[in-house]
Amino acid sequence: MINKEELAVRTDENRTVGLNPFHKKPKLSGKRKKGVNDIAFSLGMLSLVAAIWLIGGEVWDDRYYTAEEGLGYWLGITGGVLMLIALLYSIIKRKVKRNPKIMRYWFTAHTMFGIFGPLIILFHTTFQMGSLNGTIALVSTILVFTSGIVGRYFVIGVRSATDNAQHDRFIKYVRHWRSIHVPLLYLLFISGVIHVIAVHMY
Repeated sequence: MINKEELAVRTDENRTVGLNPFHKKPKLSGKRKKGVNDIAFSLGMLSLVAAIWLIGGEVWDDRYYTAEEGLGYWLGITGGVLMLIALLYSIIKRKVKRNPKIMRYWFTAHTMFGIFGPLIILFHTTFQMGSLNGTIALVSTILVFTSGIVGRYFVIGVRSATDNAQHDRFIKYVRHWRSIHVPLLYLLFISGVIHVIAVHMY
């Protein structure tokens, strides 16, 4: 049984990751199954990105389109916009009075846009490194994508923890993860802005 003081601490910790501290605990067997599914999802997404990059680099032909104009240009715009929308989750989580249900919807949207944005960016690059600023932006995108997939696993671990020890362990993971993920977001934003300015100036 959780006393009021412990519940207050857990409530505050859950708010740091935008989650509802009053969620119902799943059964242990369900939790194990969900944990396996989350790991499979994370590994699957990372494998998908690697496969797209490797296969795309082998079969790509510049006759399809280029990154600087036409379809390739608009793929870059679309991917960038989706990633900016995903970034709104982090801003809303910190700056706006949060409703747990709304934050769960935002977390889902953040995950979806954070997945499809980088995937579209890969197609925008035509699967090759370009200019220095473009390469930095691409590497930043991949790092943020990878970090986000790992972070998703930790955040869901907080939500589905079956006991206090497990809950606290995942909270610790989230805090360490955020210390890496947030600077990567800044790097991505800055490199992306520089890339867009460079493309339109030169």
